[in-house]
Order: sequence, then structure tokens, then C-alpha cells
Amino acid sequence: MESNHNQKKSEEKPKEYRFIISEFLDEYSQTPKLLFTIETTRVFRSFLYNILVKDKSKEKHFIFEIEGLSMNALSIPKTGPALFQKEFPLLKGEYSFTFLSINNQPSTFKLKFSPKGIKILQASTESFIELSFA
Repeated sequence: MESNHNQKKSEEKPKEYRFIISEFLDEYSQTPKLLFTIETTRVFRSFLYNILVKDKSKEKHFIFEIEGLSMNALSIPKTGPALFQKEFPLLKGEYSFTFLSINNQPSTFKLKFSPKGIKILQASTESFIELSFA
């Protein structure tokens, strides 16, 4: 039985994107905020790219539609993943997150934010995006 589990795990499709939630101190307002980062798991070797994302969020439901990549305005050769970043005030309570891939494939997460940290309440089983907390 155990070999079936390992075989199933090896067949799992690699994630294309990573969604990182991190807390930082806004230097201007001196208040803590959240930074949402969507990045490719692929590292580009020649130039940095931006991920084009349409933010359709409302109330307690964040909806990020990934539309593609664009080249960074500064075309200085540099290595790294493609990025999309957006700042938000600290969150409290339960929020749902939906990510739509270029192919319109949805990945959903339900998260609970509290002073103690972030807890995953629910996550898509077949997701193209991996969740990370920094």
C-alpha cells in the first residue's frame, strides 16, 4: 500500500506559482502590513518579469486572475522569478483566496488570520499554486 502512496506523490504535477504572505513594517506610516507576493517557481536567467494579475477582490474574498508575464521596464540582465506584489492592511478573521491560472484553472484557499498567525482552514487538492508564509 505504501508504494501506491509514494507513486501517487511522484505523479503530482509541480506547482507553477508560489503565493507568499509576509508581514512587514511600513516605514512611512510605521504600521504593520501584509505583503502578498505571487511568484513563479521557475527562475528566469536573463531578465526579470512581472506577473500580470487582475485583482477582482471584494470584502473577505481575494480573487487574483493571472493573465501572463510582462518584461520589467528596466531591462538590466538579472536572474530571478517573475513577481506580482501588493500591500494590504493586517487582516483579522477568515478570508477566502481564489487564484485563476492563465487557463482559467481555479485554486482556492480559506485562511484564518489572527494575532497568533495564519491558519489554513481549507485548500484545493489539485492546485497550480503553492502557499507559503514568510
